[in-house]
Amino acid sequence: MVAGSQFLDNERVRHQPIAIEEPVRENLIVRETASGNLFRFGMPGPLLQEIERQQWIQQVRQIPSSAGYVIFSGSLPAGIPPEWYGDLLHAVPEGVRIVVDTKQAALRHALDFGVYLIKPNVREMEELVGRELCDDSAIEQAAREIIDRGGAEVVILSLGRAGVLLATCDTLQRIPAPSVRLRSKVGAGDAVVGGLVAALARGEALPDAVRFGVAAGAAAVMTEGTELCRKEDAEQLFRNM
Repeated sequence: MVAGSQFLDNERVRHQPIAIEEPVRENLIVRETASGNLFRFGMPGPLLQEIERQQWIQQVRQIPSSAGYVIFSGSLPAGIPPEWYGDLLHAVPEGVRIVVDTKQAALRHALDFGVYLIKPNVREMEELVGRELCDDSAIEQAAREIIDRGGAEVVILSLGRAGVLLATCDTLQRIPAPSVRLRSKVGAGDAVVGGLVAALARGEALPDAVRFGVAAGAAAVMTEGTELCRKEDAEQLFRNM
């Protein structure tokens, strides 16, 4: 917690940590130098006490409506009932657009609630719709189903190196990823979401914001290990898209 807060302080990001009793989760990423392959080891996460879960809900309720967007990213902590995710979403103040990047039961609860934007990959979308998505037409139809039933206004479907599919009620657009040298995939998905929401917050139209998110994701794979994407790389790639 201290190290994470210090990192945010160094980046001048305003934040409000929520203290918990157990240690936060650690993920290990090992690079094999002979092949260049990365191996990820996800450690078990902490168990949240009921009072800690309520603190999360109270913190979400205090988000100012001027925030514009709130991002729910990552999987649920161990032992947490999926319904708690719904409670968090209900706590978001009216007028704040909700962006969700999660999977399985948490993602289904988000769709039941109805959010602004989701960013699943193809495998996660298959879990949602309960069938294999074997071609472009099937992928597009699945995205349309989510939007038509009111689960999300915007679906950004990650297609890996092929970029993303942007789907809204009146748009289906494929946005290819820039061709860059792959160093590490760590954090690429988070960079897409961060770049996308940053662009929306500064007033970019949705298609341009998605392109900037894709550029940020590509910039992330250009860096080694867990290093974040560099702003200048993302902006350069965006200008060339």
